[in-house]
Amino acid sequence: MKKYGDLFPKKFLDQVNNVNKRFEVKLDNPIQASEEMEHEYIDIETILHRTGFEIIYDPNLTGSGKIVEKKIYINSSEVETRKRFSMAHELGHAMQGTDIASRNTEEDVYTSVEKLDEIFANKFAAQLLMPRKLVVEYITDEINAQNLNAMSLNTNDIDTITSALASRLKVSLGAMEFRLQNLNVFTNA
Repeated sequence: MKKYGDLFPKKFLDQVNNVNKRFEVKLDNPIQASEEMEHEYIDIETILHRTGFEIIYDPNLTGSGKIVEKKIYINSSEVETRKRFSMAHELGHAMQGTDIASRNTEEDVYTSVEKLDEIFANKFAAQLLMPRKLVVEYITDEINAQNLNAMSLNTNDIDTITSALASRLKVSLGAMEFRLQNLNVFTNA
């Protein structure tokens, strides 16, 4: 079973732990709470609990999520992948030192400073839920499982791999596509 130390530098985990001065996410902790799952993924709920956040699910929440001090509110009417990304996104706001932020669904309601904060929180969430090492490992697994030639992947191969990665990491297909684009994993020859 993979551990946080396998995927993240100690400095990063120290910063996550320092948000609420709770140092319970350790390098040797497994990345998910249960060994029953076929594929390993980042268990964001456990990270939030270990770092002192309370998660409150609210089906009437406007937007996807918000943070108010040590409480992270998540819109429970959204799909699981969206809830997970929203949790990581709100932790990203906490990493910035923000203890009150709401995630809106319409970009035009943000000021220019809030837009930068949203970009940071989105990047943080993507890097937390889809760490580079795990993404690269899972790509290799998929290429091998499907007996593909890594040097000549076509668009259909990449789409299939991307879909499998999203499923394994419990993120949306859109989030996975965006992360792969930012990692520059698949490049044109």
